[in-house]
Amino acid sequence: MPLIGSDAVWLAFPATELICIAIVACTVFKHAGKVTFKLDDWLKINDDFGKMPTLERAFHSPKDAQIISDEVINFCKRNKFNPKVSNFAGVVTEELLSNVVIHGVKSIETCSSYMRVTFDRHLHIRIYDDNREFNPRKEMKKIESEPAPSGEEKIGLRLVKSITDRYGSFDYQNTAGINTSIVELRC
Repeated sequence: MPLIGSDAVWLAFPATELICIAIVACTVFKHAGKVTFKLDDWLKINDDFGKMPTLERAFHSPKDAQIISDEVINFCKRNKFNPKVSNFAGVVTEELLSNVVIHGVKSIETCSSYMRVTFDRHLHIRIYDDNREFNPRKEMKKIESEPAPSGEEKIGLRLVKSITDRYGSFDYQNTAGINTSIVELRC
């Protein structure tokens, strides 16, 4: 400050920024093993970022649920999943998609319904819709406490519960009118 006066305080701000950028650049160059100005290197994004196997579909009818179920099974087979888990993924997908289409419709209006399957150590099935709220997790808890009926009442949810209890997990949430069912199956 004695040399340039109060301007030193104001000059300290850009000087600090430049020193910070130099430190970041040195760590990026060290991490990359070379001098690079590629954005991916500066953001330290791995080469496999965003490249996990994914299957996404919109659906609107029970027939779509059957078709998508077959696609999920084929997706699992292409990614070399256990054949048993592949079939369970197809069963769970078809049942949950059918429930959305058959039981969740709130009116004659169309709804937005999407399904996404990803694989990252485990198989993740996510189903999104803006239908009437239906909490399958709550229904599954009821299934635990009531005896198995003689008919086919809630047989689909019983099957989903049995599979997810044994081979993974099931979760549900409704946020801002969007129903989200999440199934994770261990591969």
